[in-house]
Amino acid sequence: MFKAICLIRRKPGMTREAFIDRYENGHAVLCAKLIPGMVGYVRRYVVPDQTFLYPGAPDLDFDVVTELWYENREAYEASMKSLEDPAAAHALAEDERDLFDLSSIRRFIVEERTSALPSGGAGQ
Repeated sequence: MFKAICLIRRKPGMTREAFIDRYENGHAVLCAKLIPGMVGYVRRYVVPDQTFLYPGAPDLDFDVVTELWYENREAYEASMKSLEDPAAAHALAEDERDLFDLSSIRRFIVEERTSALPSGGAGQ
């Protein structure tokens, strides 16, 4: 699998609840329609009052971790290329302007590793 991750902050003045509702019921639906080739599309919302930061660490500057999953890099690149279509690009950009602090958006590729855990889970 090939994965891209986006770290995104909600638009200033928008509540967390309104952000999640709008993302799930609007933007996510639009992305699923406009972005071909995804085999997984996950949003992980930060729970602010359950966040631990080490002493001296900066405050979190995002509200959601979005994961875009593809079969391979070629599928990802074809998917991103499809967003160059003017109609799709316009629809996506307009929706993003209504929902996100655009200056916060970071998208990056990750190489994922999974650890084998002993039977019974961690610590047992």
